[in-house]
Amino acid sequence: EARVAEARILRELDLQWAKWSAARLAADVLEDLVGRLTDLETIATRLASTQLITSVEARTFTLERTAREVQLVRARASVAAGEIGLKQLLGLPPEGPVVFLPSTVMPTRVADPAERRAGFPPPPRHGAGRA
Repeated sequence: EARVAEARILRELDLQWAKWSAARLAADVLEDLVGRLTDLETIATRLASTQLITSVEARTFTLERTAREVQLVRARASVAAGEIGLKQLLGLPPEGPVVFLPSTVMPTRVADPAERRAGFPPPPRHGAGRA
């Protein structure tokens, strides 16, 4: 029963880690997008001030940036909630100073000890009587 419980926890940890990693990577992409949209908004404002585009056209960049900022806030909240969930699964306090690094590659888990040992290289040989 202990193995089953451990396997269940490891499966849940892998699932939560994958969800958190995806949320974190999505938040990073959104943060970059908001920065680029801010730059475009600045350019559009300058173009509108010289009447090369209309103020309505310039405002579309502001609206898009604002919409993406809302998405970014939601994504960051999802990342924070995921971190708390991971810490809970690991038995760590929610406010603990642990830094997680996102990864979308999950390790292969092998339940059978003989199969686990087969995945490791043989131990080094120690020659008796060598100088």
